[in-house]
Amino acid sequence: MKKHIIFTLLFGASLLLSTNFVQAQNAESYDSLMKKGNDKFTAKDYISAKTYYEMALKQKANDPTAKKKLDETVKKIQEDGARQEVFYAHLDAGDQYYGQQKYEEALSEYEAALKVFPNDKYVGGQADAVRAILKERQDKQDAFDTAMSQGESLLAEDNFDAAIMQFETAIDPRRNWPRPDRKNSSTLKRSLGSTTSWRKPDS
Repeated sequence: MKKHIIFTLLFGASLLLSTNFVQAQNAESYDSLMKKGNDKFTAKDYISAKTYYEMALKQKANDPTAKKKLDETVKKIQEDGARQEVFYAHLDAGDQYYGQQKYEEALSEYEAALKVFPNDKYVGGQADAVRAILKERQDKQDAFDTAMSQGESLLAEDNFDAAIMQFETAIDPRRNWPRPDRKNSSTLKRSLGSTTSWRKPDS
């Protein structure tokens, strides 16, 4: 009888220790999974974070912390989906404008896309390419305006040879207008008569 009681006590103690050990193992696994989930959440890898939180809930069913983090993660995934729709809408519009050589409109769309995902390499590269095109176009326009202005000033001083040289160096980024014959400045002088201003043709 005494042996039976001792055996029962030992068996009970063993079972209790075993249960506590299993619980401890589950608690460690839960903590590890939650940590991994939190790390992924911080890194904005929401898909992986969701997986870890779901695994943690298998260790501790209905755990309020894990459930809360899982809900937050699902919401982030949904928000990311909406952001991606906006991003690709701007990206597609930008590429379409780029193909049509409507560079100002293309740049506007690319910049709108970069506001959604600032580190996207493709869109960043496209935006830089468009800026370079627009800068080159502006540089040509500035060179044209400067040469035309100098030519106008020289013409007003009846300095026809120098004026013709300035008109010849004028660069129009949009049209190729006829340029005066630099070899015969007297031709320009006769054609101008008393006019003191050389104007661009009407667009």
